[in-house]
Amino acid sequence: MALRCALNYGWEYNYCKRINSLDERGGVVRAARLFDSDAWHVRIVATKTFDPMPQKADILTRREKIRLSEYLPYLVNRLGSALVLRFSEDALAGHGLSIATWRVLVALSDNGPQRQIDLSEITSIDVSTLSRLITRLVQRALATRTRSNRSNREVVIALTARGEKLVDELIPIARRLERSAISGLPSAELRSTKTVLREMYQNLMRPRRQGADNVKRPGAVRPRQAPGRRGRRAN
Repeated sequence: MALRCALNYGWEYNYCKRINSLDERGGVVRAARLFDSDAWHVRIVATKTFDPMPQKADILTRREKIRLSEYLPYLVNRLGSALVLRFSEDALAGHGLSIATWRVLVALSDNGPQRQIDLSEITSIDVSTLSRLITRLVQRALATRTRSNRSNREVVIALTARGEKLVDELIPIARRLERSAISGLPSAELRSTKTVLREMYQNLMRPRRQGADNVKRPGAVRPRQAPGRRGRRAN
């Protein structure tokens, strides 16, 4: 650390030697000894307050680290990426499908015709993205989109015979990949793993904090006041 020294006019010096250079609690440089070629001249020259710089060892001690081999989000993502890559190469790419469209096809095959809003919940795909996926499936004659008999505002999605046939063709490949991934794992552990994964997902879907629904979001529209209540204050 360089120390500024106040010198009398005409003095020359070779260096500035610190006296009680650091106050560890306050980090204050209080005095210095000036040296020239003839004699020692002691002067209180300057004061300088600064934030003490932590030692490198202290920084490393306090620094939080993540070991990827033990970090659950990484392990889950790595497994999911490997499964998607294998299944896409082995089955989906040849039919021009993405993992998301496959998820929609399987959900419809397993649950039958669904309202679009319910299909969004089953597949965990947001409504706007799901609408685009369904449009592609309809264009390829793999699914149909019709108005609900109960309400014109509801849309129902169903598989066509061609869509059912494609799902039946791909399910054995999906099952084979699953068996490869879980090979050698006890059935009890697999059941526990599935339960834990579902619970973890539900944890992430809960509001981040109490009252989060009242937080103003981008694009949110403030509700209008009821007639006759403008300007009234709560007692």
